[in-house]
Amino acid sequence: MKPEEEITQHKIDFLRCMNQLLVRKEKELYKRCKLLNKSYRNRLVQNGGDLNDYEIDLVIQYNITGCHPKYIYHRSFAKGEIGGGDIDYKEKSFPEIGEPWGYLMHALYEHTGIGNTIFKITDIEFELLIREQQRVKVIEQICFS
Repeated sequence: MKPEEEITQHKIDFLRCMNQLLVRKEKELYKRCKLLNKSYRNRLVQNGGDLNDYEIDLVIQYNITGCHPKYIYHRSFAKGEIGGGDIDYKEKSFPEIGEPWGYLMHALYEHTGIGNTIFKITDIEFELLIREQQRVKVIEQICFS
């Protein structure tokens, strides 16, 4: 949003509600990612399992009527790298909403150039995707199976 644009109380309320939704979903998704991480870590070859590696992807699609998806957030977590926390990600140029800005709200507002289009978001899709990576030595599998 440009500094010269008027920020009404209605818009502040919208931003606060969007922030609360995204903070809540971020905590839920990070908690789920940590559980998945623990489960998949046990499946690694070095721990006696069948996987050489894995990654957990978080994809969030912000949809606007007639334009699906309009904005996409993607984050890939390598094993053991799942964070999350209660840090205020508010930038100086952000409007004051009366509470700390969560990371997902920061990423949407700051990194997409969304501006006033943020007020047209109709729905948000959250996806967790798991990429399993297995490596097999061909000679060993063919000759010694």
